[in-house]
Amino acid sequence: MISMTQKLIIQKDIQLFAKSVSICIASGLLFCGLFMLPGQFFIVLGSILIITIMLGYYPYLITTCVTREHKDKNTVFVMSLPITTGQYLFSKILSCAILYGACWIILLSTVICVFYLGGHLPALMPSYYVVMFGLFIPAFLLTLLVAILAESEGWTIVSFIFSNILVTLLVNVLPNLPAVQQAFGMGNLNDQGILWPSIFTYIALSEIIISVMLACALFIVVKTKRQFINF
Repeated sequence: MISMTQKLIIQKDIQLFAKSVSICIASGLLFCGLFMLPGQFFIVLGSILIITIMLGYYPYLITTCVTREHKDKNTVFVMSLPITTGQYLFSKILSCAILYGACWIILLSTVICVFYLGGHLPALMPSYYVVMFGLFIPAFLLTLLVAILAESEGWTIVSFIFSNILVTLLVNVLPNLPAVQQAFGMGNLNDQGILWPSIFTYIALSEIIISVMLACALFIVVKTKRQFINF
């Protein structure tokens, strides 16, 4: 059960970051329109811009919502309320998950809808984007875990730089895999419908397993951590 104090913390965070997440979503929706334009250039440009949004927003969110509150020691009023350290951290995790999750779900859903409307696009695009968006979840969870565990803005920055480099490498490697290249050349959505190569199943399962492991690690840290803000 979530206490009233935890609900107030989550509500405060959502109100505080409502403007930034709205800008992030609005920008992503605008960039999705590029997929409707003819030419490979606009597909690549739209993909780059959407990836930039997804890889750029969660470091800002976690750094501002979690790490800087520890660094600036500006939560005396929170810690004076009847709430444990674990409850406070759990509230912060939920706040970040709700905000980033909203951006993740809305943009992925919009991209898939745009692909359906633009049937001229490769039949692999919807499933490719599902797998690609799946990479953002473990990157987000890893950075959040480091932010709570290390209690350091420096280590948080290192973690999201590492995560972003790894995700960028995987995003560039993924379309160059032989099975993916073959699927990209098998026609458009109007002719083939959605294609899902077997390699995507293994990649998606790997993403789920890693995400579950990181979520379990977050749960353990929240349950065992006794202090987060030092005064």
